Order: sequence, then structure tokens, then C-alpha cells
Amino acid sequence: MFLPPLVMEKVLSYFDTADCARMAQTSETWRRIVYRKSMWEKSCMSYKSFPDLVLEVPPQGARHIGSPSQLCFLHWLMKVYHYRMDTLPLSLERRTDPSDFLAAFTRLWKRHGCPCIIKDHHHIHDLLRLPFPLSISKSEQKRILYRLISYNVSPIKNAYSHWVEIQRNYMNPILVIPHVVSDDESSSDPLHRYRHAVLSVQRARLEKINGMLRGVYDVYDACSSAIMRRGNAEFETNDSWYRSNHEVLWSVAGFSCPRRS
Repeated sequence: MFLPPLVMEKVLSYFDTADCARMAQTSETWRRIVYRKSMWEKSCMSYKSFPDLVLEVPPQGARHIGSPSQLCFLHWLMKVYHYRMDTLPLSLERRTDPSDFLAAFTRLWKRHGCPCIIKDHHHIHDLLRLPFPLSISKSEQKRILYRLISYNVSPIKNAYSHWVEIQRNYMNPILVIPHVVSDDESSSDPLHRYRHAVLSVQRARLEKINGMLRGVYDVYDACSSAIMRRGNAEFETNDSWYRSNHEVLWSVAGFSCPRRS
């Protein structure tokens, strides 16, 4: 049983960027379907700064575009660790083992529904301070949204590589690790010894977090460089190929399942 081209087109429309990246690894046909300029240009978007119209931080319940990823978790972790540790339970703050602390942080993130505070990862309608009034027509709404969204197109990178680079940049900045005075560990002053113990725990935590940040950053950086080597021409050629071979390609790439006897 094969799904017809129109159904395959509909299925493709529900794919997020992670789905597309996975499908590109399944076959040459799917790679050409995914490695198209038109597939990735629409993802290279950002919302312009209109604080009186668009929320800078996604509200609770805002719809995420695709599934939250490790990038979303690490970006949330950086912001919470920098500015909102007061919102965390005391039992989490008191964990001294860095691996245990990070594992508890991950469970907390999942328990809260995998929040993401990257504005551009959410649907623009859920970031508007108020819904559109009934007096504004559908066409006028589209014109408003067009003015709130900008598309970042690189003149030297293909759209896929440029999108990966945009995601990589969310990994900055790396958290600053506190300096620990070694003399405090053996000091006769109990306050100095206590301070050394606290800073040592914080340092171990941040080294663990920074290791994760660097690991993810390096993966995105390597992916961006690898995809960039394909150049713009291949992505534009694949767009032309997709339009001219639309019916045939889906018969090759289509999902199938064995018939039951």
C-alpha cells in the first residue's frame, strides 16, 4: 500500500525541522526532498521587537513549533540558573553532586511540560499580547504578521546550514565559573571553609553544565559546516527537481507497508 502524492505532501507539511533532518538520512530521494531552499527558508525566521505588541518571553501554554529539544532545555537551564534560581525547590538547590543536580533539573523541566523560552520557537499568534479584533480582516491580519516577522537569509550559506547556525547561537553565552580560593579549604575561619565548600559545589555544577553546552554547540557547529559545503546551488537545483518530478518522486519516497494475506 502506497500513500498518494497529495497525502505525502500533507504528511510533509506536519514535519518539524528534527523530522526533516531524520528523513534526509533515510534515502537519496528523501535527502533531495529535504535539502531544498524552500524547505528551510521559512524556518530561518525571527520575530521583530515590538514589546507593546509581542511578548518577549513566551507565556505558559504558548504552542511550540515542533517538539522541544535539548537546545530548548539548555537555553532554559542557562536562563533559570542565571536569573531565576529563586523559583526552584530547595531540595534541588541543596543537591551537591553535579550529575544528580543536572538529572534533577532535567526531571523538573519535563515535569513542567518541557518549557522553552526561545521566542522564535513559538507560534506568533500565541506571542501577541491580545488577539486580533474582529474589525481586522484575515488579509489585514496576514499583513500585520508579515511586518512582525523577518526571515534571515544568508548570501553565502544555504538555508539549512544557516538555520543550524541560528540554533547554535542560542548556546551562548557559556556560564561563568566562580573562582575558588584554595587557601579557604584549610583556613581556621569556619566562614572561609564554608564558602570554599559552597563555591566548590557551584563550580562543579557549572563545569558539568558548560560541558553539555559545549558538546551541543560543537554538534551544531559541525553540522552547519558539513551542510554548508553543499552550497546554495544544490538546494536551488533540488527545488527545481522537486517541482518538475513531483508525481514520480513520491512514488519512490512514499511510505509503504506489506499487504496482509
